[in-house]
Amino acid sequence: MSALLKVWLFVLTGAAIGVVLSRDTGYVLLSFGNYTVEMSLALLLMLIALLFGLLYFAIRLIARTLHLPQDVRDWKQRRGSRLAQQAMTRGLLEMSEGNWGSAEKRLVRFADRSETPLLNYLAAARAAQLQGAHDRRDGYIRLAHDAMPSADVAVSLTQAELQLADHQLEQALATLKHLRSVAPKHNYVLRLLRRLYEQLGDWEHLRELLPELRRRKVEDDADLASTLGLALEREGYEIVSYPTGREGLVGILGNPPDLVLLDLMLPGIDGLEVTKRLKKSPKTERVPIVMLSAKGEEADIVTGLELGADDYIAKPFSPRIMVARVRTALRRKSSKTQDDKTTVHIFELEIHPGRRSVLAAGKPVDLTFTEFQVLYLLAQRPGWVFTRSMIVDAVRGDDYPVTDRSVDVQIVGLRKKLGDCGKYIETVRGVGYRMKEIL
Repeated sequence: MSALLKVWLFVLTGAAIGVVLSRDTGYVLLSFGNYTVEMSLALLLMLIALLFGLLYFAIRLIARTLHLPQDVRDWKQRRGSRLAQQAMTRGLLEMSEGNWGSAEKRLVRFADRSETPLLNYLAAARAAQLQGAHDRRDGYIRLAHDAMPSADVAVSLTQAELQLADHQLEQALATLKHLRSVAPKHNYVLRLLRRLYEQLGDWEHLRELLPELRRRKVEDDADLASTLGLALEREGYEIVSYPTGREGLVGILGNPPDLVLLDLMLPGIDGLEVTKRLKKSPKTERVPIVMLSAKGEEADIVTGLELGADDYIAKPFSPRIMVARVRTALRRKSSKTQDDKTTVHIFELEIHPGRRSVLAAGKPVDLTFTEFQVLYLLAQRPGWVFTRSMIVDAVRGDDYPVTDRSVDVQIVGLRKKLGDCGKYIETVRGVGYRMKEIL
């Protein structure tokens, strides 16, 4: 019953008594054994009202007294929650100000009284990490998990982030494997896995992860460029990246690099046009170009190679393969051009251009002029992909009619005459041929 209602009830009761008494004061005689009490009706009513009031307040007092321990506990809880909130707020401020030690103490002091102890312990774990206190950090992570077991994903993500930041790669791998088992479609888990594989240099697992990253739109062109750049930087290469074809052209022509790693799918000016312009410029005509292309772009690959690109890598690919291709292209660029007196040795093949003779596993091989030219062309640049038209141009000149069949016939004849060594001539489906590379 509200206090206002109680007041109105007493007022109305008093008013009613007053109306009654104003008409007839009445007379009351009370007898108790040998004792008698005489009083007016008004006095009796006043005494009853007073007794009722005293009884009411006595009952309230007893009830409050009995409830006092709970009230004290509730007060303490409210006070503890208020102090915990204040401590958390102050702790987060200390974190932002770089006072890690003070922040950690404030965050854990009242964490058990906080309405959100999980957040207190996670923030304290970050503060401990920044102080290099790994044991305390791991302890806070465990307390966070105990405080809210249902928040396993949030706690484990924080743990993985901290482990990655501290280069505890094996521990981070274990944490992220656990996360993939409980949240296999979590995009941030996939991002952290990508970062982990990059830091580990585990290119094979990264290559396996890339299709899922793209399918879930977690990996974009910027992420891919970052991954490739990191892989190359680990090998000691200096990297300059450009987001568009136009910016790339301006940057490359202004400061020609040792090699261009070129994605065919560029915004604005595409990779084919970039290749064409770079090969026409005297500044960059000799700069090797390695194209990056998606599967199904065979026509673009052929066009790029005919425009002057030196090699291509089909997506998805392992960064390790990409590094090997880059290293090989740079090695070819720095090596001196072989003249007709230089003998080419590749696997079990021995090619003497001056004498126009070939030994396969130590046995002489009788080749036609065209077959020898094709073999010598491929052997000079192992790993390089040559389109059929490039092979025809190199062997017979621009005026020779280009047909896929004419080149294929020469390759079939070569492989047959070379015997077991014919396997070193590899077919690049939909593009052309190359000599197997010695890695």
